[in-house]
Amino acid sequence: MRPLRTPPAARGLAPAAAGRHPVGALLPGGRAERGHGLAELAEHNDDEHGWWLALDGRVHDVTAFVRGHPAETVLRASAGLDATTAADRALLDTPGLRQLLAATDAGPLVRPALGRAQGLHDAWAGALSGLVSLQNAFRLDRISAGCTDPCPADGDLPSARQAERTAARFGDEHLPRFAAEVLAPLAERVLREQRATALRIRTVAGGPGGGLLPGCSPRRRLDLLDRRIGATKALLTRGVRCFDIWGDAVLGTGDLWRLAAQAVPVCAGAATLSVHTTRRAG
Repeated sequence: MRPLRTPPAARGLAPAAAGRHPVGALLPGGRAERGHGLAELAEHNDDEHGWWLALDGRVHDVTAFVRGHPAETVLRASAGLDATTAADRALLDTPGLRQLLAATDAGPLVRPALGRAQGLHDAWAGALSGLVSLQNAFRLDRISAGCTDPCPADGDLPSARQAERTAARFGDEHLPRFAAEVLAPLAERVLREQRATALRIRTVAGGPGGGLLPGCSPRRRLDLLDRRIGATKALLTRGVRCFDIWGDAVLGTGDLWRLAAQAVPVCAGAATLSVHTTRRAG
């Protein structure tokens, strides 16, 4: 993947001067409190990075409590996300979880200070959150299918059948739909914000299975889907960091379009992203 280019409007400026919102806040006595951005939060929804969630502007590190906790499924489903919405709050609003969250505060959730790029940032951040939710759902399904590392490699026949259903549901339905209904419109919006008009953006769909090889074992199919979701998330996370670093100046570069254009076919399991009749707006 090519390195991100410096937006023309920000060349010669330090990242903070280019529009980055300070990460953190001041504690009593003037001591700085480290904050966490949406990109960092989104990366913390697995054993490798740890398990974080955000609520009411605060990030909580629940890594030490996920495995074996009575609310393990709720914590896994909320990991990497800002759970401040009414629906998510309802899941977390139990005495045990309130006590756990009070003891796991890791700092503020911070967002960049933006002007004209605010709407595009919110759309991009929403796409990232949707993808993280999809990733969490996929991994929970995979656990129930018995195709995770702690389980026997072969598994019994019912588990294999459930794994096939999970692979088909996410590989043939959820991921292509997310690419078509969320990521392709996001790519169109990037072009509009950069004063270009795309009359049509579409994916050239792959075959059934989203590019998975026929005859793969259930475990292998799920491994490949997990990588596909992870690759899509990495592209969206990188886009969020573009806003964090450059602020409104990010609209002066083609990096967001490049990342969005890569994310659509990766998520869909498609061969290409096709853009028809693109012109500069007047």
